[in-house]
Amino acid sequence: MTRLGTNNTSPEARGCSPRPDQITYPRDSFENRLTDLFDTSIGKPAVANVSVSFESVAGQAVCRVEVEPSHQPVYARGKQGMDFYVRLNNGTRSLDLEEAVAYISAHDWARG
Repeated sequence: MTRLGTNNTSPEARGCSPRPDQITYPRDSFENRLTDLFDTSIGKPAVANVSVSFESVAGQAVCRVEVEPSHQPVYARGKQGMDFYVRLNNGTRSLDLEEAVAYISAHDWARG
């Protein structure tokens, strides 16, 4: 889960807008813009695993993004084409082609 509108170093809510009832522009537009960004970056099949909701934290509007695990590899569009990322301990790393093939082959996706 990721929350947009919170402090990265503490659970402090900053909000997505100066007004708790308004996130930069209407929430529907904000959610549509996020969906467009996800679609451009990871594609429609992967976006189906993403849910966006809004909540009030300490009187601030916060956008909550939750992502369900995928049943297939998901590639992200980067500056040089499509990239494959994995979560390694507390960080996210891009894999080169050889590493990506090995990772995907060893993962449950390879077994259907």
